[in-house]
Amino acid sequence: MKCPVCGNEIKEEQLYCESCGYEIRIVPDFEPELDTNIRETMTEVVNEFASEEEQPADADGKQSVSDDDASEEDVPWYAADERPSLLLGIFHFLKKRKKMSLILLSLLVVTVGLTVMLGMQRAAKQTYSYQYEQGVSAAGRGDYEQAIACMRQALHYDNQQVEARMLMAGYYEKLGELQDASEIYLDLISYEGYRVEAYERLVAIYESEERYLEICNLMERCEYEEIRTDYNQYLAEEPIFSIADGVYEDAQLLKISANTNGIIYYTLDGTTPDEADLVYTSPILLESGEYRIQAVFINEFGMMSKVHNGEFVIEAEPPNEPIVTPDGGDYTVPEYISVEIPQGGTVYYTSDGTMPDSNSTPYTRDICMPLGATLYRFISYNEDRVASNITQVEYHLNLNDPPYSPYQAILITTSGLTDRGILLAMTGEVAGAKGTYSYEAQAAFVYQGEIYYLVSEYYTDESGSRYQSQTKYAVSVVYGRLYQTAQDADGHYTVIDF
Repeated sequence: MKCPVCGNEIKEEQLYCESCGYEIRIVPDFEPELDTNIRETMTEVVNEFASEEEQPADADGKQSVSDDDASEEDVPWYAADERPSLLLGIFHFLKKRKKMSLILLSLLVVTVGLTVMLGMQRAAKQTYSYQYEQGVSAAGRGDYEQAIACMRQALHYDNQQVEARMLMAGYYEKLGELQDASEIYLDLISYEGYRVEAYERLVAIYESEERYLEICNLMERCEYEEIRTDYNQYLAEEPIFSIADGVYEDAQLLKISANTNGIIYYTLDGTTPDEADLVYTSPILLESGEYRIQAVFINEFGMMSKVHNGEFVIEAEPPNEPIVTPDGGDYTVPEYISVEIPQGGTVYYTSDGTMPDSNSTPYTRDICMPLGATLYRFISYNEDRVASNITQVEYHLNLNDPPYSPYQAILITTSGLTDRGILLAMTGEVAGAKGTYSYEAQAAFVYQGEIYYLVSEYYTDESGSRYQSQTKYAVSVVYGRLYQTAQDADGHYTVIDF
């Protein structure tokens, strides 16, 4: 059928026009036409009974009159040009036909009763509860479009009923109309009693559509801690520092943590961090000095937290700097490099030109002096992890006209290992290994008055990655002989025949 207001096509059993909102009347209102129909029906009944009640004529051809009617003149009770009133007509009729009173009164009662009943039925359908039940029934049949229509009509009668809105959102989900469902759930998250379910369904919709950043924003705006806890992985909260701001008399180890998976970026100079700054991977050692550290967290969905900052002053007394022997300078005969470790402290060093810290190579025993020029930097830490000043020493070891050069020492090593079956060829292949071995003469040492090259071994795997092994060989600088090596407790090398 078509809407009588706008002409839009209305689906069967739909209760309102989707275009203009006109309500389809299930039972028509009691209108003047109904009054006319009742009037005509009652008039016909009156006339029928009147004809049946006519008295038979007497012997003179005159109609007999009953005692009840003898006193009444048989004249019209209304003017010819006047429309008779139904009720007044019934009154005059019953006055003259008392025997029919009971029948006509019963008929009138039935008519009025039917009219009232139909009106009550229509009124009953124009309620929230009736339309709600119809919507649930339609959903049970799988007719979600009709279910939505009924729920809309129910909310038209009472828009404060949250249950109908929740069900309607679910019906939209069944139809795949997720945007309409999302809009309803967004409104329902503010209602206690429906909040948790509304958040669950809304997040499920966003997850199904991979709208993760929208979930992050939703959780950021959420005021309810129990909800934020349930969806913690979507939050990007400020990073947490393990120590409070303040002044400390010893070094501190600062740990930075986040509420979920992601990356923490930080700065040490007070500038605002972003994705181009330092990535936090391990605790930060705060030594003597002043620090203003700022950190930001970005979760795995790209949501960035607010910046967290901390100010720290470390007034710890630094330990003595390491004492290194021998002094730096030029050498033609190698010596071992030794470091005096402060009581209760630890020494770290570098030999590649970088500044040492607690992540550098720890000094544990004497160091074999490298060939050529090498710059060493040493730093010590006390028990409170306070760092000393850095000791810097540079050595230049150049042997005087050695009979065998470092390059020849490498050839002697590969040739000797091949002859002994340790290598398959001088190119470094080994049985059972897919990588290759190579060798470098990097340092020199003195053993029992004779100078030897210290030859280090390296392994290169299939991917091209190169690792230094623990194996070291020795080649006599004067005689060119190949030896195995060992180390004593001080780190000094000895030579061993094959």
